[in-house]
Amino acid sequence: MIADTISAMAAGPDMWLAEIGIYAFAFAFMAIALGAAAAHPGSWAWSAATMGFVALGVIVFLIGFRDEYGDDDRMTSEVVHIELVYTLAGVLALSTLLASQGGRLVDDRIAKHLRMLAGVWIVAAPVFVFLPTAYDGLYERLLGALAITIVVSVSRLLLRCGRSLNNVNSQPDPQRTSLDRA
Repeated sequence: MIADTISAMAAGPDMWLAEIGIYAFAFAFMAIALGAAAAHPGSWAWSAATMGFVALGVIVFLIGFRDEYGDDDRMTSEVVHIELVYTLAGVLALSTLLASQGGRLVDDRIAKHLRMLAGVWIVAAPVFVFLPTAYDGLYERLLGALAITIVVSVSRLLLRCGRSLNNVNSQPDPQRTSLDRA
């Protein structure tokens, strides 16, 4: 568990467990992208973050679907594991920063939390490349926990958006007549 990466586990005999996790993670990105599109607060940064979350869902899905686990298995096509992982790291950092920018319109506290998480990700993710293989599995799991924390934080921001929209929709419109309200 300390030395084996998630990719190594997914390429091994218990691959079904890792693949379920990979597809669930891809689904989580797609779910927050859908939620972000529905609860759009009207910011260009929010739109860009939404597209980033869609891209993250696709990237994670491709890693699982193509069996892109960095095991140099070239049976079906060219291996692009490293390229997908590097793209995932960059898009996650950028999407988190953009979501925090757009999220300031909804909840400044959660937006600050997202900026802090993005900063930690930007510093921590590149370290993985330089770690000895004896410890990279543990570090990758810590990065995974950080990525899950980002998804949960964006989800909290979306819940806050939903509550704000509910409050706006539940207010009576003084311009509507009594017949319109019926």
